[in-house]
Amino acid sequence: MKALSFFKSVETLKDTVLRFPLSTLCALITFFLIALSLEKVKLFDDQILHARMIGLFISGFFWCAAAQLFRESHSLSNIVYYSLTVTGFLALTAMWLMSGILQYQAPLIGGALFLLIFSAPYILNQRSPHAFWVFQHTLGVGASFGFLAAMILWGGVSAALASIAYLFELKIDWRFYVYIWVFAAILLGPLYTLSWAPDRFDDEAFDPNKGLKFILNWILAPLVIVYMVILYAYFVKIGVTQELPRGQMANMTIGFAAAGIVTYATGWPLREEGGFFLRTAVKWFFPALIIPILMQALAIGVRIDAYGLTEKRYLVCLAAVWFAVLAVLFTLKKNIHLKVIPLVLIVLLLLASFGPWSAYNLSGWSQTKIVERLMTENGILQDGKIVESTQDIPLEDRARISSIIRYMYETRRMDTLAGWIDASEKIDVSTLNANKYIARMGFEFVHEPYSYNRKAKIEDPQRKFNLRSLKQHNIHVVTGYDYVIPQTHIIAKKDGSVWSRHWPETGLKAFFSENGVLTLTLRDKKKIAFDVAKYARGLADSGQMQYENLMLEKDQNGLRVKVLFPYMSVEISGGLTFHRLSFIAYVDER
Repeated sequence: MKALSFFKSVETLKDTVLRFPLSTLCALITFFLIALSLEKVKLFDDQILHARMIGLFISGFFWCAAAQLFRESHSLSNIVYYSLTVTGFLALTAMWLMSGILQYQAPLIGGALFLLIFSAPYILNQRSPHAFWVFQHTLGVGASFGFLAAMILWGGVSAALASIAYLFELKIDWRFYVYIWVFAAILLGPLYTLSWAPDRFDDEAFDPNKGLKFILNWILAPLVIVYMVILYAYFVKIGVTQELPRGQMANMTIGFAAAGIVTYATGWPLREEGGFFLRTAVKWFFPALIIPILMQALAIGVRIDAYGLTEKRYLVCLAAVWFAVLAVLFTLKKNIHLKVIPLVLIVLLLLASFGPWSAYNLSGWSQTKIVERLMTENGILQDGKIVESTQDIPLEDRARISSIIRYMYETRRMDTLAGWIDASEKIDVSTLNANKYIARMGFEFVHEPYSYNRKAKIEDPQRKFNLRSLKQHNIHVVTGYDYVIPQTHIIAKKDGSVWSRHWPETGLKAFFSENGVLTLTLRDKKKIAFDVAKYARGLADSGQMQYENLMLEKDQNGLRVKVLFPYMSVEISGGLTFHRLSFIAYVDER
C-alpha cells in the first residue's frame, strides 16, 4: 500500500488541469488530430502538414507547461504571461512549418522543450542550486511514474480487451488498442507527470534516499571512473602508436560524458559527504572530460573532412560543443549553478532545429557540395547540367555519388538537385527517385552495401546485402536436360555443419558448405561442385545488386549442370558469409 501512495488521486489530476489549462488543451487537440488520422479523416490535404500539426501541439504542451511554471516562479501578470505564451507558440509554429523533415526536427524541438519544463522556474533568478535539484528530482520522479501509469493503463486495458475477444470470440478493431495507447501517452501520462510539479520553488528540504545513495556511490560513480581509466589508457595507446582515433571514439566519449553528467547532477547534494568514488567522480569528471572532447573533435573532424556533414555527425558535433562548454565552465569556475547544464543544451537543440545553420540545412548543403565536386571531376556535371559521362568512373566515386543521391532522396532534397537537369526536360520532382537520377549519369545505381570506400578502411566495413535476379520469375527452357531441381531455399547453418537435401525419385543430392561451395551428386557416383562464394564476391566487386541472371554453369565428371540463383543474402566482413539463398538446377547426365 505504501508504494501505491505515490499515485495521485483523480482530484489531483483535476487540479493539474486547472493549473495547466493550455497544456491540457494542446494535449486534447493532439489526441483529436491523431484520432482523425486513425479514422482516415483528412483535415489537411497534405499528410506531412497533418503530422507537423501534431508535432506543433505536442511541442505546445511542453511550451505552455514551461511558461506556466515560469509565470508562477516569477509572479508574472496575466498580460505578460499570455504575451509570452502566444509569442512562443507562434515561434514554434514557424519552426514546425518552415524547417526540415520531421525525423530530425521533432527530437530536437521536443528534447529542448522537455528540458525547459525542468528548468523554466529557475531561469533569470538566483534560487539556490539545491532548490533546483529538489525540483528536478521531484518532477523526474513524477515523469517516471507518469510513464509507468501510462504503460499500466495501456497494458492492462489492452489485455482485458484481448481476453474478451478470445473468450467471447469477438473481433475487436485494432484501432481500439491504438486509442488506448494514445490516451495513455498523450493525456494520462503527461498530465500525471505535471501533477508532480512543485508549486514552491525555494524548497530545499530533501534528503536523498538510501536507494539513490547506493546507486550513486556503488554503481554510477565507479562506472564513470572505470570508463575514464579505459579512455585515458586508449589515449596513451594513440600517443604511442601515432594512430588516429577509431570511428567509435565519438560514441565512447558521448557515453562517458552522458554517464558523468548524470552522476554529477544527480549526486550533487552528496558531493561532499558521499562515498569515495562519488566524491572523486564529482571532483574530477569535468577536468577529465577535456581530453576526450578533443579526441572526439579530432575523430569527427576526420569523418566530416572525408565524407561531409550529415545530421548524425551534426549531432555528434553538437554534443561535443555542449560537453566542451560544461567542461570549461565547471573546471575554471567554482560554484557554477546546476541549471547551466540543461540550459546550454536547450539553447543548442533549439539552434539546431531551424535556420540555415540547422542540422537539416547545413547537412544538405555539405552533401550537395560533395556530390557536385564528384560529378564535376568525373565529367557528369558540365556547365551546371547533368550529361552522360564518357569517362570510366571508378567504383568508389560511383558508390559515393549513389550514396549521396540516395541520402538526398530519403531526406526529401531532390528539388535541390533538380536544377542540374536540363530545363527542356519536364521533370516531376515528386517522382524523381535516386535510381532515375543516377540513370541520367550513364551508370547503374550502386546500392548501399557497396557505398563505402574499401581503400579508406572506415570503421565499419561490415555490410549485409541481397543479390537478385531480375528473371527469377520467368519461364525457363529445360530442353536438353534430364533432371530439374525446383527452386530450393537454403538457410546457412552457423555451427559449421553442411546443409543437405535429397531427392530420392531422381537420385540427386545437394550440399552447401559453410565456405560457400554448392555440391550436386547423382546416385552418389557423379559429383560436381560450384564455388558460389567466389562468384558472389565477384558480384560484390562489380557494385551492382540486381542482374538479368545470376547463373553458374559447369560440365565435368559426366554431368552438365546449370544453376540459377533467384536471390542471395550475403554479409561481407573481411570474408564473405551466406545467410540464405535459393537455387534452381538443371542437370544433364552424359
